[in-house]
Amino acid sequence: MEEGGRKIVFLCSLLLFFRQMSCFLHIEELNEMKYGIEIQNTPVERPEALLPDVLYVASKYGQEYQCVLPKVSGQGEGEEAQEEENQQNFNISYLLAPMGKAPCLTKEKDWWTYEFCYGKNIRQYHMEEGEIKGDIYYIGFYESDKNWTNTSNEAAGSHRLQRYHSQKYINGTTCDLTGHYRQAEVRFLCEERMGDYINPGRQAVFV
Repeated sequence: MEEGGRKIVFLCSLLLFFRQMSCFLHIEELNEMKYGIEIQNTPVERPEALLPDVLYVASKYGQEYQCVLPKVSGQGEGEEAQEEENQQNFNISYLLAPMGKAPCLTKEKDWWTYEFCYGKNIRQYHMEEGEIKGDIYYIGFYESDKNWTNTSNEAAGSHRLQRYHSQKYINGTTCDLTGHYRQAEVRFLCEERMGDYINPGRQAVFV
């Protein structure tokens, strides 16, 4: 192999010296080559106009060749459609499952501390000197995840563009103003190079 390697380098050096051409060998591409060339015995006439799927090359002796590229029309569209279907049916909850074994996430905002326990509940309380002071309000208990398999294409596309997955938490502590149970929607968004954290977002909407 070393002798063959020296021959290749020597050939490139000749091209650089005599023809002033650059030469570069992609060894990894050669080792993993997934295509080949088959030369037909029957000669063909060169057309007057260049064809879009044909590449014209010549040997060092001036012999011209017409390389016909194989047609793969429709293959890319089928793969793209299959990939889109797999994304819609993919179980996002499986990727989020490790959060259920991790510690609850907390976020302090003004007077309140918000605590989110994945797949369990959301609580709201006041902290002083590292201890909970006063009442603990449950914003909601876990009910369900966003079901992507039962979502229309239009709605699913909207969620993908906005880049979030959601969970619904219901039957929290009764609201004094409305008499209704508190509830919340939790949205999961992806951020590169960021750990898990809480952003309380907008406050409760009273109905």
